[in-house]
Amino acid sequence: MPSTFYYDSIDPESIVEFLESNAQTFVTSAGNTFITSAGNTFIVNSNTAPGVIDKPGLLIDQRVGLTNTVDAQSGVRINLSESKATQFAAVYAGEVTTAPTITISGSNTDTSGYTQFHSTSSVSAGWNIYEFSSTQTYQYYSVQFSSGSDFTIGEIILGTKFVPGRNPDVGQVYKANDINKIQTSYTGYEYANKSNELEKVYVQKWRAIDNTEKQKFESMRDASMDKRIIYKPNGVKYVTLSKDSLKFTEVAYQAWDTQLTLTEEQ
Repeated sequence: MPSTFYYDSIDPESIVEFLESNAQTFVTSAGNTFITSAGNTFIVNSNTAPGVIDKPGLLIDQRVGLTNTVDAQSGVRINLSESKATQFAAVYAGEVTTAPTITISGSNTDTSGYTQFHSTSSVSAGWNIYEFSSTQTYQYYSVQFSSGSDFTIGEIILGTKFVPGRNPDVGQVYKANDINKIQTSYTGYEYANKSNELEKVYVQKWRAIDNTEKQKFESMRDASMDKRIIYKPNGVKYVTLSKDSLKFTEVAYQAWDTQLTLTEEQ
């Protein structure tokens, strides 16, 4: 079966604005209640200081190395500015001392009417990908961590998954490069900058895909050019889609060749 691509279909600018300007409503504290359609409520313990997740902007910064500590019941609410469809949530956990119960709900009003559609207690270090049983479409999503959780969290992604109709052609390219890039200073001097140890590059090709498949590839490309995506071939890889990826060459009537280049920093 072809490997799955998970990509963030959310406009990051709208989330960053919401996080930075409304941090105290984004991070639940005593008195902030999410109400689900089943009548369940989620309230942070009144003895817990507001802002357990003290830097909510880190949850969507496209980096997993900077983590927040979640040492009590807490939750986050994400405002997408308009209703958008999602098919999965991905949570990157650093250290997991006590795994939380993660409950995901959605609403089209900011404080009430939340419908719970996913709950799990399966949380381990690294990427945790939770596929929903059906596509969910809301403006507001709440992600709640409860049951005495004690762990660190580096990233939350809500988005769309894509499974190609077939595997890429035989002849995939795989290589590892040292990350030494030539930079130019303000005064014009060139210098070498090593941003990380190495990067792994994956190059895949598809030949003669039809228009329907082409449109699915284009949707992933257009939503992901400035953001990392999750690729799950054999284990989970957090990768960048290169800007020369997914250009299409018509090789027959409504048949297209294309290439995908993914880069994973170590």
